[in-house]
Amino acid sequence: MDRPRRVLLVDDDVALLGPLGRSLRTSCDVTTEQGARAALARIEAGEHYDVILCDVQMPELTGPELHAVVLEAHPDVARRFIFITGGLDDPEIRRAISRTGCLALAKPAWRADILAAIDALAASLASGL
Repeated sequence: MDRPRRVLLVDDDVALLGPLGRSLRTSCDVTTEQGARAALARIEAGEHYDVILCDVQMPELTGPELHAVVLEAHPDVARRFIFITGGLDDPEIRRAISRTGCLALAKPAWRADILAAIDALAASLASGL
């Protein structure tokens, strides 16, 4: 790939959003949004992202709820989600993520693990899987 992957990083936690965004910027073209509604506005405006790295637990609209809204209007974009959450040990959160069919990483996630997940998703999209 000749250009860095475009990543939309969505989280309501500013303490994570800033540092993670800066860390990923060394390898990706990262746009950060604090909350699902702001991310949805970008998606609805037609902004293209190779990957949407999205928190699960957010106050106005959860990550899986955001995914469902995007899936309805933009199924191709919905395939680009990777969830990141501190709640993978919670059965309800695991079920919500499982229903989306998207990959999920546990917080705190190592930069290398996130980049590997981004690359794996991009490869599966490129191969048409």
